[in-house]
Amino acid sequence: MVVEPFGLKCQCGRYGCLESYSSGTGIVNRAIMALKKRTNSSLMNRIAGNLNFLTSEMVFEEAVAGDKLSLKIMEETGRYLGIAVSSLVNILNVYRFIIGGRIASAGDMILKPAREEIFKRAINLPEKGEVIVNASLGDDAGIIGTAGIVFESVN
Repeated sequence: MVVEPFGLKCQCGRYGCLESYSSGTGIVNRAIMALKKRTNSSLMNRIAGNLNFLTSEMVFEEAVAGDKLSLKIMEETGRYLGIAVSSLVNILNVYRFIIGGRIASAGDMILKPAREEIFKRAINLPEKGEVIVNASLGDDAGIIGTAGIVFESVN
């Protein structure tokens, strides 16, 4: 899904895809681009100046510690996620999205700006309830789901 029409090149070859902005890889790539422009971020100390060592978890941790660049990247990540979810709300009339994986571990740091963007852009939202929430199983959802399919096929 395109969230920035003239945006960053995605791994799929297109430009401005959600993947380029709201995935772990997207977070790292945007942080690297910013660090190449200016080095006044605690991220540079964290990676000892080697951009190849940077992870999305480091960006999250530095955001929690108050690093301005990391905070900005996490907020942008949430906003782009909110743009995508609001489009899905408007097209599909679905009012609950469950976000999982490592990116969801950032919690409200990403979900708060995502929710703000959703409520700005989505039409006919229900007044109560959260549109976007963290998966309760976290990173284990895929493993648990796969195990469930195996156990179901055995019976």
